[in-house]
Amino acid sequence: STQSTWVTTTTTTSISTNNIEKIDKKRYLIVDTNAFIRGIQIDTLSNEVYTIPEVLNEVKDKTSKNFLETMNINLKTKEPDQESIKTVVNFAKKTGDFISLSKPDIKVIALTYMLEKELKGVDHLRTEPIKQVYNYNPVKKKKKKKKKP
Repeated sequence: STQSTWVTTTTTTSISTNNIEKIDKKRYLIVDTNAFIRGIQIDTLSNEVYTIPEVLNEVKDKTSKNFLETMNINLKTKEPDQESIKTVVNFAKKTGDFISLSKPDIKVIALTYMLEKELKGVDHLRTEPIKQVYNYNPVKKKKKKKKKP
């Protein structure tokens, strides 16, 4: 799972732990392991939370397990369909992110994609990544003159 903590809603909004208090409650929320490990109060974000079974299996420490068990949420586990996984893998390969994503990461993103497709369709989602243009102007270093002994 990724090192940063991200919570993704099916309205394609991603939020970090720094701005959780600014988000209105959403109908559905899809979470990864870090939401539980870091103790994010996801019950304030949505009443219905989805994840994949692998995420729950990654919650191993006593504090995180206790946090998960005492949360007042409707937590559902769901597997993304193969079409959604394929879509996410293909997109991640195009962006260069594929090599840094774990299988659970891909499945969490695919679950988000699948639920978004079910709720709103995919016409508003990109099928190709945005191409970034970088202006690279290296500064040429001056060669140091060797001092004569």
